[in-house]
Amino acid sequence: MAHSQPTVLKQCQDALRELGLPIPDSVAQAGDTTGQQIFGLWNALGQELYEQYRWKELEKNFTLVTVANQEAYPLPADWAGPIDQTEWDRTNHWSLIGQATPQQWQTLKSGIVALGPRLRYRYVGDTVELFPTPTVVGTSFTPYNLDFMYYANGWVIEQNGETAQFATTDAATCVFNTRMMINGIKLKLWEIKGFDTSALQKNYDVSFNQAMSRNQGAPRLSLSPRVSPIYIGPWNISDGNWNTGPTGP
Repeated sequence: MAHSQPTVLKQCQDALRELGLPIPDSVAQAGDTTGQQIFGLWNALGQELYEQYRWKELEKNFTLVTVANQEAYPLPADWAGPIDQTEWDRTNHWSLIGQATPQQWQTLKSGIVALGPRLRYRYVGDTVELFPTPTVVGTSFTPYNLDFMYYANGWVIEQNGETAQFATTDAATCVFNTRMMINGIKLKLWEIKGFDTSALQKNYDVSFNQAMSRNQGAPRLSLSPRVSPIYIGPWNISDGNWNTGPTGP
């Protein structure tokens, strides 16, 4: 997985350079307190940014194929949370129904209910549970291909392309905006040193707001919204004479 962001070492070096401090050759293996601090602050800043906003770079897909008599399926190892209303049954081309609350799930499992053709789901721990449980009908079983979008927790990208939740080497990069990271590192370092941070706070806030506003697009909203029908009707058939059969006497 290629990534063009500057490494953690380069970002930390740039931050120190802008503050007029000595530039280390390594921060992951730094021998001085400032180098060790700035590496720890880089990781702390990244964790805070990851928790603060749902960045588009952390959006991922995962798919699963149902198995007969299996109710629960494991979530990806880097799962941080679902993206609501992205759970789909691609076999039947309709969305799944959920997420079910504990009360709804108990009603489904214990009550007398009339089931429709669509699957229900809920997230429990590191699994997603389905209802009804896919089963063999007669002598055959038709699996469902299910697709989910989710937010990943791997904001760090290691040199080998693997993702992680914190950096351990100088060569690691991250998914966040470079200027935002540099400004954030400077702010955190100055806070720890006990210096005035008013100017650094302003610069960081500006870079954070710019990065956030550019990260994802927004839908065009209407002052008079109307649900668009999905079936064929007068609203999606062109005007004209469509009578191609024989004419009358």
